[in-house]
Amino acid sequence: MRPLPLLAITAAAALCGPAQPLLGQTPPVPGRAWFEETVEYGFRFKAPKDWQFFPREFGQENVLGRYVPGREGQIQLDKGVKMAPRCWILAFDPERAQEQADPARSQREAMKERVTRYFPSFDTWLEANQKELGLSFGVKESELVSEEELKLKGKLRGTERIYELRGSPQNEKQRAHLWTTEYYLDDTRSIALTFNAPAARRDWAKWRSPLRKLARTFSRRELKGIDTSEIEGSGARAQKHKELLAEVAANPGWQLIPTPNYFILSNSDDGDFLKEIAIRLEAIREQYEQEFPAQKALAAYEARLVARGAAGEQDAASASADQEARSEVTEPSPLELSRCSVVRVCNNRQDYHRYGGPAGSAGYWWAVSEELVIYDDKAVGGRRNTWGVLHHEAFHQFIFYFFANLSPGTGFNEGNADFYSGFKLNKRKRYDRGRAPWRNSVIKEEIRTDHIVSLEELVGMTQKQYYGDNPLDQPRGSRYAQGWSFVYFLRTGKKNRAAGWQEEWGAILDTYLDTLIATGKIEEATEQAFAGVDWEALEEAWETYILKGK
Repeated sequence: MRPLPLLAITAAAALCGPAQPLLGQTPPVPGRAWFEETVEYGFRFKAPKDWQFFPREFGQENVLGRYVPGREGQIQLDKGVKMAPRCWILAFDPERAQEQADPARSQREAMKERVTRYFPSFDTWLEANQKELGLSFGVKESELVSEEELKLKGKLRGTERIYELRGSPQNEKQRAHLWTTEYYLDDTRSIALTFNAPAARRDWAKWRSPLRKLARTFSRRELKGIDTSEIEGSGARAQKHKELLAEVAANPGWQLIPTPNYFILSNSDDGDFLKEIAIRLEAIREQYEQEFPAQKALAAYEARLVARGAAGEQDAASASADQEARSEVTEPSPLELSRCSVVRVCNNRQDYHRYGGPAGSAGYWWAVSEELVIYDDKAVGGRRNTWGVLHHEAFHQFIFYFFANLSPGTGFNEGNADFYSGFKLNKRKRYDRGRAPWRNSVIKEEIRTDHIVSLEELVGMTQKQYYGDNPLDQPRGSRYAQGWSFVYFLRTGKKNRAAGWQEEWGAILDTYLDTLIATGKIEEATEQAFAGVDWEALEEAWETYILKGK
């Protein structure tokens, strides 16, 4: 799902922020805190002093985690070239890399496999990730320039390697180092502690010794089982709970907070804030379920199974397709999977982007990783923005499971997500409907200035048109605002006695939903939902209703 644009909820000035500071040439040194992994590999080392840990981004299966300086910034290299300091904790297991995908895997697992990368060795990882090494110049090639066995405690073996990273043609004279020490846990598995570093002789002379000191703090640890006493029930939710407990056990500074339908991961230490996140998630889910009840979710799931079964019968020559269809029957139901929803809450906007949040966004839901990511916006736009983004993105997460991987139309999906972003939590910890403030002001101005597309054009927009390409060349936020206002009108117009309201309009959204569940076809759902609609009357009533409301 597309990330919610930050421009939609914050002032433009908040986007600009201060320029990224330049750090000095001070190299990382061992601190007092330890990074410790005792669930799968069994090792620990002293974390770089005053550096902050972040979990790996989804799909980077070799990366156990990353450290970045606590004061985010860049190092000046040469002639305006900069480097963002990073430390990667990497794991390699050639036997795992050779494992074949299960032909009977579910559609969800197959989708994840398409973006998951696991490399058998450090060299293969480096070759595939040269563009992601924190350098402002494009890396054309890397060359091993030094290799040395290190003397470590006990029977542990380690090899220090230094690579020179060379710039692309337009930056061919630029250089940086990638320093790594690979520790051999056994005959096949290894851990590589890796830093980017300046290559200039005067700077590198300051880095090599501290990096070696840090490398020598590495040691083996006994494997420990995780405490599973708090896990309740069985099935998909219990399995997800166990996986996340193992993750946070090796993620210093991060904690796991289970709720009845969600798993919250966060590096915030604000207990009251996290408690409110939990309350809001469960309360807004109750609102989603009023318009999207469980029986319809099960109908969507059953419709998908029927469609897949028919496809398997038509393609009897393809054993793999038939096997996949059968495997879907034993896959957990969408309701069960929705109770495994993961919400990652970063402590602030800086941490959100460090974790991987796209530039210019305030939150996102990614169906492949099945993770919703937001941040505490108290320092910039205020927590009102945090709640709006949470309600919006949590709807995308909810509807993903509700439709059992069927995709609703973009206007329906985004319009409903924004509909819930306007809800307000009352003193009884329940939600009251309200207008989304940042959408309401935008659409009112655009109606007054006649800078809108017709509703008939809006509901027929493709995803590309809704997100960027449209007849009026409107900013992206314009389509979000109009989509919100139309859904808001259809869901509240009858109750609020909108002028010119026609009874059949109240069935539009339900007809769309029912048809999409039955057919899986967006075009057919749109056609059925708006069959016989008087577009001129509908548009006039919608404009009047939106302009008159607060």
